[in-house]
Order: sequence, then structure tokens, then C-alpha cells
Amino acid sequence: MRSRFLGALILAVAFHSVGRTQEVVSYRATGHLDPDDGAIEFWLRLNIDAVKPDGAEVIPYYPLFNFTRPGDPSPRVMFSYTRLSSPNHYSFQLNSYGSVNGKLVQNDSVGSLEDTVEVAKADRGGARYPRIPRLKAGEWHHIALTWTEGPLPLIKLYVDGKAASGSVRMKAPLFDDLREMRFNLLTFHYQDAHSLDELRLSSIARSPEEIQQSMQAGRAVADRHTLLIDRFEQLRQEGEKTWTTPEVHATGIELETGLICKRNSVELAEGKSGKGLKFLRWYK
Repeated sequence: MRSRFLGALILAVAFHSVGRTQEVVSYRATGHLDPDDGAIEFWLRLNIDAVKPDGAEVIPYYPLFNFTRPGDPSPRVMFSYTRLSSPNHYSFQLNSYGSVNGKLVQNDSVGSLEDTVEVAKADRGGARYPRIPRLKAGEWHHIALTWTEGPLPLIKLYVDGKAASGSVRMKAPLFDDLREMRFNLLTFHYQDAHSLDELRLSSIARSPEEIQQSMQAGRAVADRHTLLIDRFEQLRQEGEKTWTTPEVHATGIELETGLICKRNSVELAEGKSGKGLKFLRWYK
């Protein structure tokens, strides 16, 4: 009972935080996503530390991406690096809803544990749940999420080429209808919080070996399972709209690329490889 309550509380906090985020780069899900099997990979750099050396909190929440559909009361999927509890344990969290018989059903969250957590309920049967160190400003980290065995997929999180979570079975499908769904990269309202680079979406759940290879390469590599690679090397202006210029986007299918929803909330900056995309505060 306590674990179910904690899961619901975490999810409520995460989705409540959506009010402090904004979709800045938006891609159509159709053609860029396989609902049954897939992977999302990117390099992430925090541009400010979450906590000062004296322990004072600077930012509680780094919003990274979500999936949205018109008419839904909240994002279907929300992924962030966030503080879950005192004293300032930070973790990656994927929280989601799915549609079952026309009703939105809450899925179990998928998350990492910081190495400051000594004991956790996730440590079971003598096996210790993976721990990751706290991310520090200025360091690049490879982040990957995979899903397989849809429509109720198993989801797994990787950080820097290593498993950072167990495999979590969803109770409801994440991507039951892609027609109006969008994949959005997010910014924080009040801080220039982070940068991204080398975004890759795949039509298969990349294996642990492939995730490790991708991390070691430091640069996204296209193959027959690649649906999108966006390196954020340049932006393209068409009239009043600005777009990213992916190197690969749904091979063989002409699709809209990443739409910049608010031009002064992103800028090209130093990336993991070449340039990357720096996410700027929404409110100036």
C-alpha cells in the first residue's frame, strides 16, 4: 500500500511540475516512433548544478521531454531529472498514462536511484538496484530509454551506457494512437537549465550492447532501424517558423522536422559533438 501511495505521489508531483515547463522543440510522433518497440537516446548536459556546495537548492526539476495529444488533460509521457525527496536525492523519472477502454490509466514510474540513497525498497532478494552519481553542470551524459513487447511495453532506462533501472511493465499502452501525438523537448521556465545533443529515435529496443556502443561512440549513428537523428548543428528559417535540420528523419518518408515553438528559448551552443541545442528559460 505504501509503495502504491508513493508511486502516485511521485507521479502527481511530476505532472504538477508540467506547469513550470514549456514545449520548445516539437516533432510529429507519426513516422518518428514505433509504438511497439523503440529507443530514445540523447546526450544531456546540465548547465547549472541542482544544489550549491552548501546544500542550498538551485533548481528542483530539469524537464527533458514529453509526449502530448490534443484533448488529453496531461502529457501521456513525461521524462525529467528531478528531486524526489529530502535530502535532495535526484533521479531520472519517466511517468506516464495510457488509454484503456477510453480511460486514462496511470502506469508505474520508471526511475533511477542516486548513489546517495543507501537503502531502497527496490533492493530486493539480495540484489542492489542500480545507483548513479548526481549529475554535475558542464558534464555530458548519455541517456537512453527503450521499450519492447508492446502494446503493454517493458521500459528500461540507461545512463552512460549502463542500466539505471529494472525493466518495468506498463499497465496501459503509451503510444496507442500516434496520429496527433507529438514528441516535445522541454525547457524550464526560470533557468537556462540544460543542453541536448545527438538525439536518436529507433524502431527497435536497442540492446544493452548497442546502448554501450552508442555511448562510447559519442555520436549518433544511423542504421536501418533509425527513424530520427537530430544533431542540432543548424536551424532553418521558413517564413515566421524555425525548424531543426535532422540528418536523418524517417528515411524514405517526407516529414516535418523539429519545429521551434519559441525561437528565443533555444540557441545553438557547444555540443557533445560539434554544436548542440541549449535550452533557455521561457520567461526572460
